Amino acid sequence: VSSSNGVYGVTQPIPASFDLIGVIIGPPGFIALGSDSTSDGKTVYTSNDGRSWVAQFQYAGEALRGIVLARGRFTAVGNGGVVAETPNGFAWSISSSGIRSWLRSVAHFNGRHVVVGDAGLVATSTDSLHWRVHRRDPNFRNSLCGVAAGPDALIAAGRQAGAPSGGLLLRSTDAQLWNTVHASDTGLNRVAHGNGRWGAVGLRRNLPNGAFLGVFLHSQDGTTWSGPIDRPETTELTDVAFANGRFVMVGNGGAVFTSTDGVTWLQAPSGTSANLLATAGRDGRIVAAGDNGGAEILAWRTLENPEADFPLAL
Repeated sequence: VSSSNGVYGVTQPIPASFDLIGVIIGPPGFIALGSDSTSDGKTVYTSNDGRSWVAQFQYAGEALRGIVLARGRFTAVGNGGVVAETPNGFAWSISSSGIRSWLRSVAHFNGRHVVVGDAGLVATSTDSLHWRVHRRDPNFRNSLCGVAAGPDALIAAGRQAGAPSGGLLLRSTDAQLWNTVHASDTGLNRVAHGNGRWGAVGLRRNLPNGAFLGVFLHSQDGTTWSGPIDRPETTELTDVAFANGRFVMVGNGGAVFTSTDGVTWLQAPSGTSANLLATAGRDGRIVAAGDNGGAEILAWRTLENPEADFPLAL
């Protein structure tokens, strides 16, 4: 459906058994990573417009969780150290990183892909075939769930496995040596950079009643962080991205928030109560993806006047 102000939101015909756990926008359009909750099937979907989706690549095996566009190719990483690549979103090749771990997120920095994953893993590669592990501790309970690149540094976000407590943020200028720049009782999922500012999202437990709250943090230099700041509208903020001059963060219960500075956020009605797990934007478009396939895919187009876009009329 389209709104009168040119912003649209649509429900996609993707099987309801599929969870969409990664999404990106590039030259061919939208690419979404899907995993069938009722079988071992995995599917990569593509769309030219965010409305009609096609299953481009289907395989049985480990799920893909994170994806990046760099050097004219899309590189996706996932469970069991799997790596998948494509130049166009249609023809994919699957390989193994040789790392027996869940790879949860990937970024590109100074000519290298940087992946993060379970047990505090950080690994890099210049060709997506040969990987070097720089950081891993089998006794380290925190998983690194997200990584993002800025102009002169990387930030990785983590959380304690199976619990929201014990979260942290790590910073590196070379992808090899990492320093802890934030540690708290907040479990962090993802991090993004844009407009000279960093943003990170996650959840924490509200001690008086035991309920979970979505939280975000922000920083100008990636070293000193403000927050965590509660967003009680959702039980968890799962992803954050910067596109079209603004940050967008999504979460459980269909939560969508936008910000031009990473500090002040506005909630935008998404038209769904499903859990949104991933968001991405590029070239004037933003997409959010989540649980149960087509019922939970949303896409919208921004206007020339960015302040007129929100709240979304879906």
